[in-house]
Amino acid sequence: MTFEGLGKWFFLGIIFYPVLIVAIAVTAIFYMHLEVNLKRKISGMLSVLAWIHLVGMNIGGPLATMLMIFAGLSGSGVMSVFTEGKIGSQNVEMLDTLITPIAFSVGIKYRCYLWRFSIYTDLYKGKKH
Repeated sequence: MTFEGLGKWFFLGIIFYPVLIVAIAVTAIFYMHLEVNLKRKISGMLSVLAWIHLVGMNIGGPLATMLMIFAGLSGSGVMSVFTEGKIGSQNVEMLDTLITPIAFSVGIKYRCYLWRFSIYTDLYKGKKH
C-alpha cells in the first residue's frame, strides 16, 4: 500500500488518531485551567456549549479517523485479507460512499473546537452568563 490513492486515507486515519487522543487530554487540562486556576465558573449557556464540545469532540474525532482507516483498508483491498484470506483488488468507488460521513464527522469536531474558543474568550474576558 502506497501513500497514493486509498493508502493515504489509511495512513492519515492512523496518524490523526493519536493526535486526537492528545487533543482530548489537552481539552481536559484546558477546562481544569479555566475552573481551577482562573477560578471561572462554567454555568448556564457556557456549560451547555462545554458539554457539546466535549461530547462532539469525543464522537466526531474518533468517528472521522475510524472511517478514514476503514476507507483505506476496504478500498485498497487489504480488508479482504481478514474476510476472504487474500488481498483483493482496489475499489476506488468505496471511497465515494464514505466521503460524506467523513466530512460530516470532521465538521462536528471542528464546530466543537470553535465553541471551545468562544467559551474561553467569554470566560477569559470575565463575561457572566
